[in-house]
Amino acid sequence: MYYLMGFKKNLENVKFLSGYLPDRQKRISLERLRGCFRDYLRTIQPAFTVASDGKPELVSDVKKSRELMKFAYRNTTDFHVKRLRAALTQRAVPISKERKLKLLKNGLRRMARLDPELMSLFNLVINKIFYYELTNCGGGSTPEAYGIIFSNPNLSWNTKDMIEYYVHELTHNLVYLDEECHSHYKDYHQLNLKRNYAFSAIRGQKRRLDLALHSLIVGTELLLLREKKLGHPRVPGIHPTSETLITSCEDTVRSIQSLPWQSLLANGGKDIFTQCEATIMWFRKKY
Repeated sequence: MYYLMGFKKNLENVKFLSGYLPDRQKRISLERLRGCFRDYLRTIQPAFTVASDGKPELVSDVKKSRELMKFAYRNTTDFHVKRLRAALTQRAVPISKERKLKLLKNGLRRMARLDPELMSLFNLVINKIFYYELTNCGGGSTPEAYGIIFSNPNLSWNTKDMIEYYVHELTHNLVYLDEECHSHYKDYHQLNLKRNYAFSAIRGQKRRLDLALHSLIVGTELLLLREKKLGHPRVPGIHPTSETLITSCEDTVRSIQSLPWQSLLANGGKDIFTQCEATIMWFRKKY
């Protein structure tokens, strides 16, 4: 969303949700906006999910991480999320905790040097990154808890992989906020019907339309990140090669187009979908 839509567009969404009225109020600093946005978040989710200082809080305490996970994944029915819920009853074994926390911190430092504007948006939108050890699960985000990232990095990931990971999760959160500001779907009940499922570019399987669209946005954003900043890796760690991503995104575009998507997507969703489609077409022509 940052590379796809631009810094200004995403900033406008945060301002809107924070109650900032540009025609009535003076220009607002990012620091002040962050405070206003966090005030807004405290009205829709518990205060313990919102950071207290300027930067996202890295949470490694098992008790606090479980509390965040319990809230963030309280209702979702996704199979992988059920595994997260089940993990709450397990005893966390921090076998490589310090090494993973170092990886998380190094990724944030490298991302700040790579793209300061991206980092400023990350610091504005993301509140807490909580570490929790869970086998075969690298983490994730959920629309039930804005600004929270569950993180369990693989020790084989390098710093570039960590940047891709952070951009992946930031993208989900930016899409959540955009959906708050600009409706993406006309009838959410229709999304649960299996006839309206579409191919996911990230998971490689059919999922609800909203999840498939998220995957397309994430895949497009990762390609733009590589094109503009990281380069296209020959042997990537966390995500597939760029060629595979392009093909998977093309499959998702075709899958969504095979649905009555014009009647399922609202204008906000249509705008993002068509931008993703045009971007993927550009990548295919170039590569």
